[in-house]
Amino acid sequence: MTNISKGTLYGIGVGPGDPDLLTLKAVQVLRRVKHIFASSSSKNGFSVAEGIMRPHLREGVEVRRLRFPMTNDVEVLQHAWEENTHKLVQCLDKGEDVVLVTLGDPLLYSTVGYILRTLRRAYPDYPVEIIPGITSFQQAAALTQTILAEGEQPLHILAGTMSEDALAETLSQKGNFVILKAYKNFTVIRDQLRHNNMAHDCVYASRIGLEREKICRGIENLVEDPTYLTLLLANSYEKPA
Repeated sequence: MTNISKGTLYGIGVGPGDPDLLTLKAVQVLRRVKHIFASSSSKNGFSVAEGIMRPHLREGVEVRRLRFPMTNDVEVLQHAWEENTHKLVQCLDKGEDVVLVTLGDPLLYSTVGYILRTLRRAYPDYPVEIIPGITSFQQAAALTQTILAEGEQPLHILAGTMSEDALAETLSQKGNFVILKAYKNFTVIRDQLRHNNMAHDCVYASRIGLEREKICRGIENLVEDPTYLTLLLANSYEKPA
């Protein structure tokens, strides 16, 4: 009986929205591998990452979606991670390579991280390669020519879904701040930035590289109902004259 070697799982970051921002390596792998998976919400099955990478796929390649519930129930999430990891393993066991794409970078607030941990626990010897992607906050900084950090300045990357107390404590420190997922607690975040005198120069960026993109500077008086793909850039340093 022939011993079939395992396929490789590629975790690929497709960037924030513009298909031209995929790396050359990501495009090369996408054009070679026939098993392409993209994560989506179990509510609607829609995948933003799929739309971004679609121009780089060979004609006729099917993209299969892995559905993940939007919940904080640990047991429900664990079941989804295991079930979706098994779908990937079914291809890997045949010696066939598999791609799992994600927005931004695969190892920053990404579904790929959960799949990677689940795979490593159950199948520790299966080959995995992570291909990094440009993050939404890097693109927001580029579009607004905002320096993310310089000299000895720290850069804090926060989830906007964190508690108000944790957010207040972190924003009271000196530093540069990236606040991802700023949609859920936008009013609280805006008030904290006001309190720390960072709202005036703060960068607001939503749906970067996608339809209905919005980018502006200054959120003191901004009344918004942000989308899931909303971030803020702020810093607590005095601006040079």
